[in-house]
Amino acid sequence: MSNLEKYVERVKEYISKRNMTEDEIVRYVYLDLGSRFSFDVKFLLGNSKQKKEIYAKGSNIDDLNDAIEANIITCKSCANILTFILKELGIDAESIVLPEDCKKYQHVYNVIKTKNGKMYTVDLQDDIENIQTRSATENFGLSVKEDETPVFSRLELEQIDRKLGYIDDEHYYSDDYLYLLKSDIDYFEDFEKKAEFVLENIDICENPNIQYAERYWYHKKLLTILFSTKELKNINMVDCYEEKNGEREYKNCIVVNAHGKPQIYMYDKEKNGYCKVSIEEFAQRVKEGLVNIQNIAGLKQILKQKQGDER
Repeated sequence: MSNLEKYVERVKEYISKRNMTEDEIVRYVYLDLGSRFSFDVKFLLGNSKQKKEIYAKGSNIDDLNDAIEANIITCKSCANILTFILKELGIDAESIVLPEDCKKYQHVYNVIKTKNGKMYTVDLQDDIENIQTRSATENFGLSVKEDETPVFSRLELEQIDRKLGYIDDEHYYSDDYLYLLKSDIDYFEDFEKKAEFVLENIDICENPNIQYAERYWYHKKLLTILFSTKELKNINMVDCYEEKNGEREYKNCIVVNAHGKPQIYMYDKEKNGYCKVSIEEFAQRVKEGLVNIQNIAGLKQILKQKQGDER
């Protein structure tokens, strides 16, 4: 039995013990896969050849089985996995290319048609970071027609999510934390101190298993909400990695330019937030193998100085 078939059997066993509507089944699979999957960082930050090879593997059934075993996906493989599973569960689903998407690697999502005539879109790949941070999803149950009201209201989704155990009275959507955080930072007049407070307290939902891409996208969204356009010009997300056993292990890093000097923050999984490191400390880590893909102002000078000191 293939990995996809095993997954379908597990879902069938789950729903056989519960009275579930089609929409609840779709939602259950959506949330369950979203809690497992991670976007392929090799596609996100890879070269053209790597991107082409990875994207091409998004349709073949053997490749989809490999993807669900590794829990590493692209939008294409994610949508096709969801289509396969839902069809096996007797639900009408199809994978759709984003209309008017002229990109080389077109974005793929799903359209669901239920037996009672309801029709809506879901985009699991775009919701993974929301699911893994227990946030309200943003791409489930949208209208197939652009700019129309979503098919499901927030209240309807909340009722389904409570039934499925995604949220409860003690563990509600973590989005609510944003309102508290936003009210707290209103007291900060100094941009540097405001940025430090936000980055050190950016996550309320502890999930050590969330991977690089999802954490990156989630934090990028939060920064956009919490800071003004002017402030965001001085906040840069930097891709960093270390080589371990021939594989790149990516590290979430943010550089804040305050008072003419870069402040570097590295994400710490144990502390569930970013920790400030001096540019000298960061330079030492670079000497020891850390690679920053984007440039950090002043780093080259510090590295040259360290090289000179060692001669």
